Amino acid sequence: MHRFFALLLLSLTFVCCIGLPAPAKAADAASAYATAKKELESLKRDAGRGALREPWERVVSRFDGMVREHPRWPNVPAAMFHGALAKKELASRSFRTADFEDAARRFERVAAKYGWHVLADDALLHAADIRGNRLGDVAASRKLLDSILTRYPSGDMAEPARELLAALSGAPGGDAPKAPVAVGRSGRLEQDDDVPASATGDSARSAGGGVAVASASDGVPAPKTPAKAKKGARSDPAKAAKLYAEARKELEAVRGDARRAALREPWLRVMALYDGARDAAPEGDLAPNAAYGMAVAQEELAARSWRKDDFLAAVARYNDAAAAYPDDSLADDCLLRAARLRATRLDDAEGAHQLLEAQLRRYPKGDMAGEARALLADLTAARTTVSAQPGKAAAPAVSASPASSSPASPAPARGGKPAVLRQVSWRADNDRATITIELSRETEWRSQYAAPDNGAGRPPRLYIDFSDALPDDAVKPGAKVSGALLTRVRSDQPSSGHTRVILDFKALRRYKVQAVRNPYRVVIEVGATDAALPDGQRPDDSRVSVPVREADKATPSAPPKDLVEQLGLTVHTVLIDAGHGGKDPGAMGNGIVERNLTLKMARMVGDRLRRMGFSVIYTRDRDVFVPLDKRTAYANDKKADLFLSLHVNANNDPRICGFETYYLDLARTDSATRVAARENAVSEKSLSDLQFILTDLMLNAKTQESRDVANFVQDSALGRLRRGGFPAHDNGVRSAPFYVLMGARMPSVLVELGYCTNPDEARRLNSEQYLSTLADGIAEGVATYKRKLARFSQ
Repeated sequence: MHRFFALLLLSLTFVCCIGLPAPAKAADAASAYATAKKELESLKRDAGRGALREPWERVVSRFDGMVREHPRWPNVPAAMFHGALAKKELASRSFRTADFEDAARRFERVAAKYGWHVLADDALLHAADIRGNRLGDVAASRKLLDSILTRYPSGDMAEPARELLAALSGAPGGDAPKAPVAVGRSGRLEQDDDVPASATGDSARSAGGGVAVASASDGVPAPKTPAKAKKGARSDPAKAAKLYAEARKELEAVRGDARRAALREPWLRVMALYDGARDAAPEGDLAPNAAYGMAVAQEELAARSWRKDDFLAAVARYNDAAAAYPDDSLADDCLLRAARLRATRLDDAEGAHQLLEAQLRRYPKGDMAGEARALLADLTAARTTVSAQPGKAAAPAVSASPASSSPASPAPARGGKPAVLRQVSWRADNDRATITIELSRETEWRSQYAAPDNGAGRPPRLYIDFSDALPDDAVKPGAKVSGALLTRVRSDQPSSGHTRVILDFKALRRYKVQAVRNPYRVVIEVGATDAALPDGQRPDDSRVSVPVREADKATPSAPPKDLVEQLGLTVHTVLIDAGHGGKDPGAMGNGIVERNLTLKMARMVGDRLRRMGFSVIYTRDRDVFVPLDKRTAYANDKKADLFLSLHVNANNDPRICGFETYYLDLARTDSATRVAARENAVSEKSLSDLQFILTDLMLNAKTQESRDVANFVQDSALGRLRRGGFPAHDNGVRSAPFYVLMGARMPSVLVELGYCTNPDEARRLNSEQYLSTLADGIAEGVATYKRKLARFSQ
């Protein structure tokens, strides 16, 4: 009997251990799920954090990790679904195709693996929405919607699926996304008194930079009466009104602050505030205005970033607003502005044509109908007129006299209306200014310098004359600039069809004028000193000015020598930047703390360079925190000839190892993007802030020199390590938008010494002999670059 009970007890114990789920593990899964959901909801409400990429990726990783660790937990489908939702939220902010693709695939996996689950049809609808409205794959979207209607005909997603299917059948504008369902409507709203529809009259003031033009109706209208919630609507009109007011205030603040306007995050915050206002009362009177505000903010971001995906996102937002609120007075404005973007920014005349036809069909008597017909006529004429291809824009030449004009650039062989001067924008500090004049097409232009006349009170001045161009109606006649090298910007029309842009400066030592394509613009760079713009031309220099640089042209077959080679410059002073420091430890793993190792290596490399005859300075010589933007500013102040930033890498995969060197440019690979995102994490800016400053990168004269330095450092360091008998994995020379390198007026590189997350490499990085050999190689690379310059100067 005792044996029987013993066997019975043993059997019950076995069943409990093997056949039943572990309560502790189930509790862990439930807790992790609740925490991840809470973080997801918190992130949606936080406009500041929500505008950054890293928090969203962390939430996605939480859901993914929970699915991996608890694959048998009954609520795994919900965890996968919320992970997909988090990815979709990220995609809706980044507008990256890869993010939308990933989100769609995640939803599709939920439906494929757990077709019996209550969230399966929801997942299919989300995937269909992304495929059709964000990725432009209407066929794939329809297939997913058909699956919903076939497999779940009585489900709660069946009706939304039918509505989306109907919306996809006739959306105008080519691949422009279109909202499937109109969720509310509002009456006509008048233009707010303090935000004029077109900017005219008094000069606008700006500190450090700005934009002297905005397209027509760029103000976001404000309601004349308080918002009222619709009957039966679940909304919070008071919250909507508060968020809407905050969004408008933030929009005006960003527009008036050139420094913030040059970054991506402030614009994303504005959009997030408008989005919150719309969501708080989706059927309230403010909802259409909030949707329109999001689109305007996206367009203004695009006008600064020149990224195609930003312009596409602006078109998408305008189309979303027009489709969601078709009876609102702003619907025709949205369609017109989307059409303008397609025609002028995306070179999609056919898509613009479709949007304009849809606008005139729906709103034939709207206040935007006249402008729509005029633009439609221009597009039709362009399609039917046979004209010669425009000639290449030539650079102006500046003669020797203080008040002389350059030969005109060749006039393009193009008939029809004059070119449109769309926008004049600038970036300026006390030493340097860059002014960009954007036009609708290539046209003849010439530059002219006028020397200062103290008696007449005239400062140094540049004239840029366009012989066949007219300013857009919204171009402001002038702007004063406070506290910068550039002091005033004006436009004038001295004769019919002739437009002149007049630029006044506090001082002008060197300048450069050139044309850049895609889109076509004339870029003027001015330096107060020789050092501020060493490749610029002096006003009394009779040389021909710098040739045109074409943004869309491939590298020429016989490129000129580097600028530093042409001028016979060399390297005397090297600034060594020890990455991270103080409150920012950097990467950590296997006993290594990045801030400590980089400081040690900075001293070792500096000692070697001093022995070679270089003058060496440091951004930090002890364990203190130095903001990223202060590092290159310090290098500029000290007039360093080379900026060398040292870092330690890390990766979630401990197998990854190797030595790599970076220079400043756009990231070309996913791994470069990841490294830049990690190194930039200490900055308040997100990686996308840095990626989008395309104009600065294209016009930066140090890219080629920095690439050369990076190659010499990479080759010399690896050669030294291998000759010393150390295993060295070559990860190559790469480009990425590191914030710490931005603004440097000298060649600058960032060296990743190795991966502290790889156990073997971490052991080597803890070895004095390895570090000594690596320091020898880095210093040798700098010396090799100096010898290259000396060879050319001799």
